[in-house]
Amino acid sequence: MAIRIIVRRGPGAAPVFSLGTTEPVASNTGAGVLRAYPTIELNGDQTVTTPNGIVDRIINGRVTITGDGSIENCVIRGAATARTSSAELITTSGATSQAAIRFCDIAPQTPSAYWAGLGKKRFYAYRCKIWNCTDSFAAFASGDGICNVRIEGCYSPDMTRFAPDYANSNRAETHNDTIQLQGNVDDANDIVLIGNSFVARHSQTTGDLPTSHVQLSAVMVTAAVQPACSATFNQNWFRGGVFTFNAGGSGGMLVITNNRFERPGTVSPGPTTALSLNAAVGRSASGNTYIDNGAAVPITNG
Repeated sequence: MAIRIIVRRGPGAAPVFSLGTTEPVASNTGAGVLRAYPTIELNGDQTVTTPNGIVDRIINGRVTITGDGSIENCVIRGAATARTSSAELITTSGATSQAAIRFCDIAPQTPSAYWAGLGKKRFYAYRCKIWNCTDSFAAFASGDGICNVRIEGCYSPDMTRFAPDYANSNRAETHNDTIQLQGNVDDANDIVLIGNSFVARHSQTTGDLPTSHVQLSAVMVTAAVQPACSATFNQNWFRGGVFTFNAGGSGGMLVITNNRFERPGTVSPGPTTALSLNAAVGRSASGNTYIDNGAAVPITNG
């Protein structure tokens, strides 16, 4: 049974950080930036609900946020025992408004094909650091067709690959996406990403190392839950993947502006295509440039 932990929100202010101008890295995101790195541990799964939050804790379990609960300056590690079913380290699908997750480290202490990072709807993530999951973020609409997701100033340096993918019918390997979007209603303000740094590469210390650079993206857009997907991506840094930004489905509206992309051919392993959109996907794209030379990023119609 989940344990409800009620800890009052604490004060604090992080060093100067200009969203969309300051690139998120390990040193300016996650636990220990806003206040001292937490030392007090909570063992077992935790539930946070209205009007409270968990602050300044190391959590050896997963967190479920309901109502408008929040979590800040925490380390979410999951249990030490191996996971046996798919779950997010922080799940917010039961929240009634945007659950605030701020300045948190999110990484499983025992990586598994079953572990994702944060999702799947009604959350606001600010300057969090997520690594060693199969997917870092998820924005999935269900029922009402609305995600209500905002991600700002977050950093994801890598993901963990497993082969075969025992969490998904033993397919050849996990499909790793820094964020996966699975459709919503036709509103580009429903899912908003600003000033994040997503690096779609496989961990070199956990999981099964690949012999080739496959099934990997920084942004994966599908229409699995709803017939189309609409979202806004502004002033982010996107690196790695095969197709770094890979949008399928049709319809919807993707607003992709002023983002910085890793240029194919500049690093190994690196992307073959920076920005790939299905020809039927609605788009408003401008100001997207390559990180190394400032050249405009073309759209490849997939």
